[in-house]
Amino acid sequence: MRDLVLLCCLTVYYLMYHFYCSSESNSEYKLDSTCSKDHMSEVVREQDDEEEFLEELSDNDELPGEHEDDVSLTSELSEPTDEAEISVRCAVTIWQHYRPRLVTNVSRVAYLCSPHPLIIAHSEDIANRDPENAIAVEQFIERVLLPQKCLRIEDRPVELARMIDKFWSEREDFVKRCNYFAWENIWIIAALDDTLAYEWHKRYSYPCTEILGPVACKSTSEALDAGRLKGIGNQ
Repeated sequence: MRDLVLLCCLTVYYLMYHFYCSSESNSEYKLDSTCSKDHMSEVVREQDDEEEFLEELSDNDELPGEHEDDVSLTSELSEPTDEAEISVRCAVTIWQHYRPRLVTNVSRVAYLCSPHPLIIAHSEDIANRDPENAIAVEQFIERVLLPQKCLRIEDRPVELARMIDKFWSEREDFVKRCNYFAWENIWIIAALDDTLAYEWHKRYSYPCTEILGPVACKSTSEALDAGRLKGIGNQ
């Protein structure tokens, strides 16, 4: 009888223990599933927020300050749209690149000696006066015309100064069209675009001047013709 009661008690105890373990496992499972659901909902919420932010960015055509940057960049790098302006800009860029090679002492002297009326007017304009032109004349006369053998070394500076002064005196008559250059017909020839400066000076200045004629013939024969010197003078 006692054994039977003990067996019944053990059976009840076993059933109660099994029921308790089952209830604990179910509660832990429910807790884990609840946490997982909460985590998944949070992840989904973050993804939704990110998608909304990206959609807002895609809806906006400009970011803050983007328009101002574009305007400043455009103003700094503005390129001409007109074909003529593009050609002028390219020509000026090329000229500035090669100017040190083209603007030599010979070209400066030839510019001052050109008989074309437009170039003479350009060279006489105060805005176009360049001290380098006077230095070029001095160096050109010293190198080309100054006698090297028939003068003593101590006499060369004096003779060079006389020749330079004579050049400017004769050029003043040349510019003002007086004395030997007072004839109107020679300036009609000088104004023609196909007139070569070298040939003009050989006919009209070399026979009647001491320094200007030789300097003009030698410089203009080396530095192209009057038409091209016109383009150099306009620069």
